[in-house]
Amino acid sequence: MCVVTTGVWATEQDDQQQSAFGLRFSLPEGWMALTSTQLNSLRESTSADTPLAIPDALLSRLMEAVNSGQMAVYFNTPTNGTGFADNIAIYPTSDAVPETRDAIRRVCRQLPELLSQQMKRNIQLNQCRSIDVAGHAGLQLAYIGGAKRTQVIQVMAQRDEETSLLVTMTYHQDSDRNSKRGLQQLLTSAEWVAEPTSPQSP
Repeated sequence: MCVVTTGVWATEQDDQQQSAFGLRFSLPEGWMALTSTQLNSLRESTSADTPLAIPDALLSRLMEAVNSGQMAVYFNTPTNGTGFADNIAIYPTSDAVPETRDAIRRVCRQLPELLSQQMKRNIQLNQCRSIDVAGHAGLQLAYIGGAKRTQVIQVMAQRDEETSLLVTMTYHQDSDRNSKRGLQQLLTSAEWVAEPTSPQSP
């Protein structure tokens, strides 16, 4: 998700326990959840000191997704110096994670065309491989982001028979090590909870 920073958000001080859609995990210091209150602050921010850096159309979609509980979004606030807010978005999908070797190869061959159609730009995968997410099947992709000098890492993890979670991190190349550490901590600390919940910070 492409978002330019505005300086609206404060920084979390410690590792944060989070949960979203049946997945519990932690994020390092500096990562924080995007809330409805912060989105409203962005919408109301019109001064020269805090320019509204998210396009109105994207802001409206974000507000709808976050307010309705359809998506959880987390920002790496120390990356504000790049002019781009590195972020992780999590939302459920009915797509199934391929598990056999043949199925993984087939999906990895098909994904560049499918993603290119969805995003209306040429997508070439730098990575497409199976991974384990808290004991559940997962698929990890990597490709160049839509914003200048950004990269995307996507992980799809099978939550149950009907639902998987799509975890998408978009980060600026100047902060890749810092933000990759956040995604790695999310994945290594992840555990599935019995009752899927809306995004929250315990």
